[in-house]
This record gives sequence, C-alpha cells and structure tokens, in this order.
Amino acid sequence: ALFPTSITTGQTMQLKGLNPDENSDIFIYSTTGQLIEQFVSTGESTIQLDAAQVAGCYQVVVKSPSITQILRYIVNNK
Repeated sequence: ALFPTSITTGQTMQLKGLNPDENSDIFIYSTTGQLIEQFVSTGESTIQLDAAQVAGCYQVVVKSPSITQILRYIVNNK
C-alpha cells in the first residue's frame, strides 16, 4: 500500500507491504508512460519514496516474484 496517495511537491510517501524475503522492482511512471524513477527493494517491507517535483498523477508499479501491483498517487503544488 502507498501512503499518502495525495501529497504536495517535496513530501515523502511510504510504500508498505513488500515481502522482505523477495527483491521488488519499483517503477514510477508519469501519466504519459514516461519512466521517472526506478528502485530495487532488497529485504525491506517498507520504503520511502520522494514525490515528483511536478504536480500531476503518477503510477507506481511494484513487481516481485509473487506480485505485480499498480498504485497511483497525486502530487499537488505547494
């Protein structure tokens, strides 16, 4: 799960519920499909994600051996 799902630029979110026994690939995409950032989580159940610097809607794709999940969040201007 991604908390919070609506933030302002410069804030941090938490991605929770990752399996610490698996490596998870995490991709952040803009609404146009452009890859913004890519992370690999190794042995963590929660990671911190920084909000994009531009207001808009973004998608977080989490891929691991046991799940593929798409989450969405909104970035608002300060």
